[in-house]
Amino acid sequence: MMAQQGIPNKSFVVLYCGRLSGEKNPMKLLEAYGRLDLPQKSLTIVGDGELREAMEAYVDKHSLELVR
Repeated sequence: MMAQQGIPNKSFVVLYCGRLSGEKNPMKLLEAYGRLDLPQKSLTIVGDGELREAMEAYVDKHSLELVR
């Protein structure tokens, strides 16, 4: 099932489900994920909010893979 979502089967998977807002600070999660030194990893974010564009810009700037 994970392969159907573009996630390799043996990946370390992080799932965030919530509003993308300042009080929840999902940028910290994104920054921490970017520092993970693992051969196969996947961050799945389910949600929307005021920080969406900033998070997408961070992903682009740091060459993180984004699956939409």
